[in-house]
Amino acid sequence: MYTLSVPSGAYNALRILAGIDREKNENINRLSTGLRIREASNNPSMWSVATAARSQVNLTSTVAESMNTTIGAVTVASQATERLLPLLNRFRDLLVAGRDETTGRRAMQTEMDDLKQQMLSIVRSASFNGVNLLFHRTGQSYNLTTSTGVSSSGEGSVPITETIDTTGLTLVDEVATNGVMSRPYNYGAGTWRRLFDEYGGNAFRIGLFQNATTPATGFSYEASLGLTNRIITDVNTVAARLGAMKARFEGQQSFLKQLSDIQTTAIGRMVDANMLEEQTRSKAIEAREKLAYEGLAIANNRHKLVLQLFSPTPSS
Repeated sequence: MYTLSVPSGAYNALRILAGIDREKNENINRLSTGLRIREASNNPSMWSVATAARSQVNLTSTVAESMNTTIGAVTVASQATERLLPLLNRFRDLLVAGRDETTGRRAMQTEMDDLKQQMLSIVRSASFNGVNLLFHRTGQSYNLTTSTGVSSSGEGSVPITETIDTTGLTLVDEVATNGVMSRPYNYGAGTWRRLFDEYGGNAFRIGLFQNATTPATGFSYEASLGLTNRIITDVNTVAARLGAMKARFEGQQSFLKQLSDIQTTAIGRMVDANMLEEQTRSKAIEAREKLAYEGLAIANNRHKLVLQLFSPTPSS
């Protein structure tokens, strides 16, 4: 009695083909996505670390981008302050030139008034995305809050915020006692002076005329010249502070972008596939698959040889 069964060689070939098929699918996924670890099942611990790291990278990039608003506001304020200094110097030059003038003093004062309006317009226009560090309105906060970094702990990543007191940066303030250029200045003996007519209350004007009709002479003139020099010094100080802030924030933003790149590279080393290795592996899988199919064909042919033993012999 004869029995026929599926050859063990064919079973082995089928098992090998099934393993090769799984390996081939993984290889195709790695080549198509570029990732060695795509999901938690590939490597749970490494996937968890990479996922947390990606979250931190995203937050770091977001903070770096959000700093553009602060940098923009500081840059605009810095450039506006630098524009003011030549105008203030011209204002002082006219003040000096008009000291001994009689006939031309009124014309000089008119130019000085024009300079003041130009300076006031620059300060009020120095806004970026609604933030003006040089001009303060009544009721507005003097604090500017900005994100400057990312802190990581066991509970996750959170932005690091910094609050900047802009009181010392304000040039024109609707609050009467504040503002480098708008507040009333005291020049001894209780004499108060103001640069802008719109601010400073009833204090005397800084200029060639202490009011609409009275020329500034003697002590009054010395007060105007001395306070103009003080205002120039104060605006210079604000300009230097803004320049330092701009450099600091730009440096911090550059660091955050560099940090994000480093973190992204580190994540890639954990989860990215080696494309050269995967391409080489793909060729090896193809060769093994071909051999497995040939082995299966040979195993099946052995079965056919047994069947030939029972086939009728052709008559001669």
